[in-house]
Amino acid sequence: MEILLANLDPETDPVPAGWTAVGYILPVGRTVLAYAPDRQPHAVVPGEPPEALDPAEVNAALVDAVDRAGLRVWPGGWVHALPLAFGANRRTWQKDRISKKGVHPVALRTLACLADSDDAEAWGWLATALGRYADEAGTSPHVDDRLHEARDAADRVLRLLLTVRQGRTFENRGEGLDGGER
Repeated sequence: MEILLANLDPETDPVPAGWTAVGYILPVGRTVLAYAPDRQPHAVVPGEPPEALDPAEVNAALVDAVDRAGLRVWPGGWVHALPLAFGANRRTWQKDRISKKGVHPVALRTLACLADSDDAEAWGWLATALGRYADEAGTSPHVDDRLHEARDAADRVLRLLLTVRQGRTFENRGEGLDGGER
């Protein structure tokens, strides 16, 4: 079995309500890999009843799928960056652990969405920076609140960057922020 983690469109690749679609099973056309709420993996083909899959077989195939998607988002290596971005234990993402236990479907879907972007590497930088900010600078005891703090901080930094990048601040002058040459 080969799996391609992908950001699926629910209009073209529908799955039962409450299920999590994470990608495709290859090479069988457009067979969707989706997880039922109990985390049981299924093959879903439009117009047919979902077919339960062997979790051990799916988990074994996830090792390569996660590696391909992770390298698309973090080409320099995802083993440290992905757990930092997702706020997960590094052990969760080790290949032997994936092959034995799998990965939570929401985490797979999130990785698939990041990897399926045309700007996957840039999204990886953002995900890692925001995750790190939430973990190291966030002050709330709740992870959701720390992520909101990271979002607010990113918004403030973006506004600062907009002020320095708008207009003619450095346009055609060949100088850096300190007035010296670049």
